[in-house]
Amino acid sequence: MAFGLKGSHIVAVLIAGGVIGWMLQGDIIVGGQAESENATPPPAERAGSEQILQKVRFTTISPEIREQVLSLRGRTEAASIVQVRAETSGVVEERFIEKGDFVKEGDLLCRLDAGVRKSALLQAKTGLIQAESDYLAHKQLQEQGYSTNAKLLAMQSAKDAAKARLEQAEKELENIDVIAKASGTAQDPIAEIGNLLNPGDICATIVQSNPMKFIGQVSERSVAAIKNGDRALVGLVSGEQVSGKIRYIAPTADQQTRTFRVEIEIPNDQNRIRDGITATANIALASDEAYQIKASWLTLADNGNVGVRVIGDDDVVDFVELKILAQTPDTMWVSGLANGQRVITVGQEYVAAGQKVLGVEETAKNQTSLREQQS
Repeated sequence: MAFGLKGSHIVAVLIAGGVIGWMLQGDIIVGGQAESENATPPPAERAGSEQILQKVRFTTISPEIREQVLSLRGRTEAASIVQVRAETSGVVEERFIEKGDFVKEGDLLCRLDAGVRKSALLQAKTGLIQAESDYLAHKQLQEQGYSTNAKLLAMQSAKDAAKARLEQAEKELENIDVIAKASGTAQDPIAEIGNLLNPGDICATIVQSNPMKFIGQVSERSVAAIKNGDRALVGLVSGEQVSGKIRYIAPTADQQTRTFRVEIEIPNDQNRIRDGITATANIALASDEAYQIKASWLTLADNGNVGVRVIGDDDVVDFVELKILAQTPDTMWVSGLANGQRVITVGQEYVAAGQKVLGVEETAKNQTSLREQQS
């Protein structure tokens, strides 16, 4: 049985023959090999040739002189509070001051009733005159041989005793006037007229407010940085500021707070500063070198340490751990950096240690954040 060839069969045969002929004339490329000049490079080579460096912004830093200040919170306290006490007993007959009056040392505060003191003084004077007369008479008799030395010594003792009684009577009468032992402002307790005072009872209380003191506490870490005579600027809650100096640092710490009492003496010539006012003292300490940076530059290492990322000479990122020394409203003082290091200020969160970057130096005209540019 004979089969006839159709036209479609003949076309198919011709196409297949053409394809086989074209394949026999070309090059054969085995998969996975790229030996021809137009072959596609391996993925690793393609990544290296197409890599784009991450841009970051940096600033070159140098150390600055840091003026250290130790701040203490505390209060004002009068230099002393003197309680002027009676040295004899008696009823307050007169009072020469009122609460709030300013008195000077030596001013008369209170006067007690003299009582029998004037009579006792007159009697003591008379007794001394009599004792002196007896002594002189017996001395003349002793010189004439009519009296013994023993009798003369007895008269001498009687005269000395009479003199002592007179001095005591004079002192007793003098003590009815209670005199201020210091200058300051009178405050309670003050004796009222008619009060009976015994020796040791308070006639008046005087607050010695010039100089005034600032009382604060300094930690055991900072106490070694200050000494007596150091200058301090004391700011009162009222807004007034006055200069003073340290006059006392406690040799032992408070057992509960582990802090040391510090007293700063401040002038108060006009008595404007009152006792017990809340205040802050700033004590200037020795200056040192440190680096001033912005808090926004900080970042964290993988282990949680705080520091900054820097660009090395080979443009490779490194992490530098910092020690924060002090903070201000806008910046902070740190140590751990080196002079001339390039600190990354923008983009530090997008790079890692060991990565090569393209650094752009921070300038006055170049303050726009890279994040804003990329958004």
